[in-house]
Order: sequence, then structure tokens, then C-alpha cells
Amino acid sequence: MDTGISKLVAEDEDVKSSGYITRNKEVMGSPMYMSPEQCMGNATDIPADIYSLGCVIYEVLTGKPPFVGKNVLETAYKHMNEAPKPIAPDSAHDKVLSRLEAVIFKCLAKDPNERYQSASQVKSDLAILSSASEADWQSNTFVFKKTTRVRKRKKVEVREQKKPKMSIEIIALLGALGVICVVAIIWIVAFLNSDSTEGPTYNNDELWVIKDKGNNQNSLIMRARKMLLARKCRAQNENQDQTRKNMLRP
Repeated sequence: MDTGISKLVAEDEDVKSSGYITRNKEVMGSPMYMSPEQCMGNATDIPADIYSLGCVIYEVLTGKPPFVGKNVLETAYKHMNEAPKPIAPDSAHDKVLSRLEAVIFKCLAKDPNERYQSASQVKSDLAILSSASEADWQSNTFVFKKTTRVRKRKKVEVREQKKPKMSIEIIALLGALGVICVVAIIWIVAFLNSDSTEGPTYNNDELWVIKDKGNNQNSLIMRARKMLLARKCRAQNENQDQTRKNMLRP
């Protein structure tokens, strides 16, 4: 069987070449053995392979595939819409042949849910095809059972987002900054809540150190300058006290 790649194109070519030779791109598979869902470009799984198996068994028994068109497009249309022809005209009168036909036609069902869902089910029915009684064939085979298609769910991997770990250096730096901020806040609060209005102690002797050379005139000038400086210092102290009081007022 050709396992290359196929493209659905309508061409007036020889049936054999257009049905068996594959083209590039698009639909994967061989047109003579492609399932209906594969012809439509849908996703395929195990039932699609079961359909292809049914096509092969049908061709082995009859000498030709179940669906053959003039070109690839017509072949695909037959897969999607037409029912396969009976294997033999008198198959209904032969127990084994009629059972085999039922197995093949179940493989060739248009709906994937109505086909065999695994190769083991096909093997089980073929194994008892000739030996089972009619009662056992009706009750113990998959050909008459309605199977439920089980689709595999895709596993969704949940990746845990790892939280970035803080290094020891960053933790130490943040701790030091926190301590500095706390100390600064305490100092500012203590300064603003202070009720003391006392300024710096004024010492007249330490303001200027001037040697008295016996000149009375120079001595008077120096004393006047000392008095002016003393007044300036007092005025500055008073301004500082007034500013502090204004800051403490609500």
C-alpha cells in the first residue's frame, strides 16, 4: 500500500495512477484507503486506521478497493458518501462469508463511532467467525455492539511559577535601611515635641579675646563692638526660639 502523501486534485488521469500515486502537500495518506474524516481534512485516530484495514480486506477478497473513482476527488467523494457494494451476490447464504462481510462493513462505517475502536476487537471477531454459534455470534461479538469512542485527553502540564528567592545581601541592605528610617523618625518626633526654649549660653569673656594695651579709646571701641555682637547673638537666639514655637503650634 502506498504510504506517501496525497493531495486532493481533480484531474482526468488514469484511474490507477490517480488513485494510487500520491501528490505533494495537504492530505496525508493513499486515496484508495483514506477514511472519510481524513478525506475531509479532519483529525484522525485509531478508527481511521480501522477503516483503512477494512479497505485492504475488501480488496483482498474482491480484487479491487471498495471505492474507486475516475480521479482522486471522486474517490474521496465515494469514501464520504457511498456505501460499499456486497462482497458477493450470494454472501447472505454463506454463514462465514456473511459474517466476514459484516465485520468488513463495520470497519467501513462512515461514522468513526460506529466502527471497531481497536484492532483487538477486529481480531476477536475474526477469531470466532467460523466456529461461533449464531447465538454466540449475536451476543459475544463486537460487530453488533454499539461502541463508545474514547478520546484521549491531552495532558495539561501545570507549571508552578517559582518565586524568585531574595539573596542574603538584599535582605541585609533592606534591614539596615529600615533601622535608619526608624532612628530618623524617632529623632524628628523628639525634636518637634521638645518644649525647651533655652538658647546657647552667652559668655562675654569667650566672645572676643582682646589684649588691653592701655589705650582707652581702643578699649571703648572694643567694648562697644562686644555689646553689639552680644545683642546680635541674643536677637538670633530669640528668633530661633520664636521659630521653634511656631513650628510646634497646631
